[in-house]
Amino acid sequence: GFLEANPDLASKLRSGEVNLTEWFNELLRLVYRLIFLMVAEDRNLLHPEKAKPEARALYAQGYSLQSLRKQCYRAATWDKHHDRYEGVKIVFRALTHGQPALALPALGGLFAEDRLPHLETARLRNRAFMEALYRLSWLDQKTGMVPVNWRAMETEELGSVYESLLELQPQLGDDGKTLLFASEAAE
Repeated sequence: GFLEANPDLASKLRSGEVNLTEWFNELLRLVYRLIFLMVAEDRNLLHPEKAKPEARALYAQGYSLQSLRKQCYRAATWDKHHDRYEGVKIVFRALTHGQPALALPALGGLFAEDRLPHLETARLRNRAFMEALYRLSWLDQKTGMVPVNWRAMETEELGSVYESLLELQPQLGDDGKTLLFASEAAE
């Protein structure tokens, strides 16, 4: 999705101006941020205890991943616009410095400004973002689709998710717009 929506970035990756491994590490940080937010939201740990109810409500209604996770189940939200990822970037910036209007604390670290140098300015169509969020939020069970229970996820399970992502070896597809992984590229 990022390479299709950002031809300049795709060109820089093809030419080697942007290192593929470093860019892939940005993608991993983005996924880690999303997972962090889903866990924090589901465990009610994101907002400080003394946060104003109005600020919590504003975040929940207009900016939360919880709201987007409910929406991503409907294919109608997978449109060609770019607004949903832009909204998530607002949350990321708020978590860098803190944002009382959304009851968000300053966390830095994973949310530090310099952690996503290419993805912070990149665009991403709702179709690609909502599909990625869908894959992080829903499981296909015999009984149908069920939401991932990030609230109950144990430390070991989160570590397993982290390790499995680190094992991926990225390769740029021949079209220059597709990111493949070693096992896919061999097929």
